[in-house]
This record gives sequence, C-alpha cells and structure tokens, in this order.
Amino acid sequence: MRDNRPMENPTTAKWDVPLKHAEYTKILKGFQPRDMDDKWLIHADVPDTQGNTTVRFFRSWTGYEQIALDIVAGSPSETDADIWAKIVSITWDKRNEPGTFLSTEEEAKEVAVALYTNFILRRQEIDDGAPTMVPGRPR
Repeated sequence: MRDNRPMENPTTAKWDVPLKHAEYTKILKGFQPRDMDDKWLIHADVPDTQGNTTVRFFRSWTGYEQIALDIVAGSPSETDADIWAKIVSITWDKRNEPGTFLSTEEEAKEVAVALYTNFILRRQEIDDGAPTMVPGRPR
C-alpha cells in the first residue's frame, strides 16, 4: 500500500455477516484501482494464525481510510461449510463535517456492501466468469 491515512473519527458497531469460504477468499484479495474512475482501494491485512483479519477501504485519490471490517475466521474442523468466517464489526470514519457521507451505522454498512459488490465481486466475476452471492443479503 502507498501513503494511506488512518480514520480521523473512527466509530465502531457490531455486525454479524456470515461469509462462505469463497467470499472470505475473495475479500482477502482486495481491490487495486485500475484508474481514477475506480475511486477505492480495498486492502486486507495479513490474516493472523487463526485467519482473522481486517479489510480496509480507502479513497484512492486521497488515501483516507473510510471503512474497516473485522473478520473472524472459524476453526476449519468446527466450521460449517456455509459459514467459513464472519464480519463481526464495522468501523467507519464518522466526521461531523458538512457533506460527509458516512454519518450513520446504516450508511456505513450500505456503502461497505456496495463496495464489496461493485469492486470485489464484480471484478472477480469478470476474472472467474462465475456469479457470486453478496454477504449480508438473502441467499
């Protein structure tokens, strides 16, 4: 990653979003913007020995971190095949400035799902040629 900046006013909420193994694997790959139109950089920290990680969403042109998702992986011997890991919390940069778009928990979660769908899944569907489910949405 290049010069990215941490959140100025981080606010955290619990979130319970199950991830299948394929979804977990895809989100770990992140997203590197191809040009200025992409506007987002998505980076997963290196998972710890249990597979837990944080996925960070940055604005590509400013480098400001906007959202972070904490993901806890299940034990391979105890994990249901349908639920490999879970997003357990979301942290967003809640600024109190006019024009700030992430002022509520609901907005932060909507943006996280939209970014996951548009940048992680769309890119990987193009690369893999196969449709994928969206976490947090009915299957």
